[in-house]
Amino acid sequence: MIDIQEIVKNEFEILASENYSKLERFVYTLVRNNEDAKDIVQETLITAYHNFDKLKNKEAFLSFIFTIASRKRIDHYRKNKRISLEHCDIFSFLPSDDLNSEEKMDLVFLYEAIDQLPQKIKEAVLLFEIYGFKLKEVANIQSASVSAVKLRLYRGRKKLKSILEVNHEVIK
Repeated sequence: MIDIQEIVKNEFEILASENYSKLERFVYTLVRNNEDAKDIVQETLITAYHNFDKLKNKEAFLSFIFTIASRKRIDHYRKNKRISLEHCDIFSFLPSDDLNSEEKMDLVFLYEAIDQLPQKIKEAVLLFEIYGFKLKEVANIQSASVSAVKLRLYRGRKKLKSILEVNHEVIK
């Protein structure tokens, strides 16, 4: 006899393991604290598992868990009345070990610049520019209109340009 719950559990585990590192990087970039990130990732996966049956398109799993993570970050902030911006080991969350030291430093500068953005703008930039979500998907994750997301991206790019230009001048 086929056990439907076992099939669902296996399907969830496969999708979760395929997307775990992306989720972990996304959450860490939002909160910049290892302990908070671990808590939010775990809460996200628990919630995603309990609501997995509501996901109609399994190809949208990454968007599904990023939406949950975004909301869990807000809940975590409200619960703890803070999100620490203490800088932990960012290198453990960088996308690839194949990067040379100069590329890693560029990424550190980029993530530090992104960290200076207001939260909603930061999240929009991460989702669209770093993780490659479409505007409509970012709007869905942020519970906002596409126009609001476009404005956040415009403001985020403009602010990042200004931050990175200032940092570039300091380095020279």
